[in-house]
Amino acid sequence: VRPCGSGVAVRIGYLMQADSVDMSEVSGPQVHVQSVVHGLERRGHKVRLLSIQQGQIRWSDDLLRWRAARFNFSQSPLFRAVESVLRGLQSRLRLPFFRFFDSLRFADACTLALADADTLYERYGLMNYGGLLAARRRGVPLVLEVNGDMVDEYGQKGIYLSRLQWAFVHVISRLMFASASHIVSVGEKLTEKLVSRWHARPDKISLIVNGTYYDLFAAPRDAQWKKVEEAVQK
Repeated sequence: VRPCGSGVAVRIGYLMQADSVDMSEVSGPQVHVQSVVHGLERRGHKVRLLSIQQGQIRWSDDLLRWRAARFNFSQSPLFRAVESVLRGLQSRLRLPFFRFFDSLRFADACTLALADADTLYERYGLMNYGGLLAARRRGVPLVLEVNGDMVDEYGQKGIYLSRLQWAFVHVISRLMFASASHIVSVGEKLTEKLVSRWHARPDKISLIVNGTYYDLFAAPRDAQWKKVEEAVQK
């Protein structure tokens, strides 16, 4: 940690275990992640993003050039053998998925790629607890950024989960919100739900409502539309 213009510069590991945000394609979530990272960098902090991109765990310091993550224990023959056996049993017996091995592998990548990070900042995803495991292993704070209640989103999308799996979802989610050093919520209603449904402590939740990137919409992007505007002005 070192001094900077806005206070103290922090080395931040930005985590996305969920693979729903493709950083190579412009989308709402992609713009949000990019804006958060650049906002932190403008304040003097150093940010390294660790994410699942194109099916692989990768990291980047500039959101443009990506490097494959390295692993330690999760690449051992014993780990792979146990994972193969248990995944086979899970498939044959149709047991609910717990993302246990996925989270262990992600935590393993975190400890190597983000070995010098002062804090971990995670874009929260349901049943993704690799960041929590890594934070506990390294003894650094974990900040969770929550952009929506995933339980409600699963219901809206018609995604079916068994009672056993929902029970596990609730246990893990409450553990994550209880263990996080701080939580960033993007809406008032969401903040209320974090407290009422997930029992998160109100005093460790910051409300930061999503803003608008004005520069992105300051001028027409479509060349044809720009010609129409010029013609109207004449």
